[in-house]
Amino acid sequence: MMKITKKMYEDYLNNMGVPEDEKFENGGSYRGKKYGSWLRRNHKESFDTGYDQYVVIKDITQILEEEHIEKECHVLTPDKYNRKEYKGKPPLLMIHSELESTFIADFIEEWIPKDKYFLKPCSNSCLGVYPIKNQDPYISELMVG
Repeated sequence: MMKITKKMYEDYLNNMGVPEDEKFENGGSYRGKKYGSWLRRNHKESFDTGYDQYVVIKDITQILEEEHIEKECHVLTPDKYNRKEYKGKPPLLMIHSELESTFIADFIEEWIPKDKYFLKPCSNSCLGVYPIKNQDPYISELMVG
């Protein structure tokens, strides 16, 4: 598996641009163009939380590809599913498939850091990946890609 570095994540955030609510003119605290670099310097804990989540998403996507089940599975990040449909804490991401969620869990469970995340079926065809600790919900929304 390819190592995803913090620099790669920083560049990813820089390329995404500045979230509207973080812009100074909208009441946020950020002025500039390189949001990822700023976040890494000024809000290390938020950056590290986001990085950890980003790595998990990328790793799961790669595992599905290596197991040749990526065509049967769709990794849904918070921007791709409606969080309002879920009561309680929504998952960091969901894996939707025609395959049973327990079948998918067998392939990816060994790669999930157990101290940070857990797997839980959302339905027969959806598997959720949830953070153990209360994570900043805004940071979770940046983890697409």
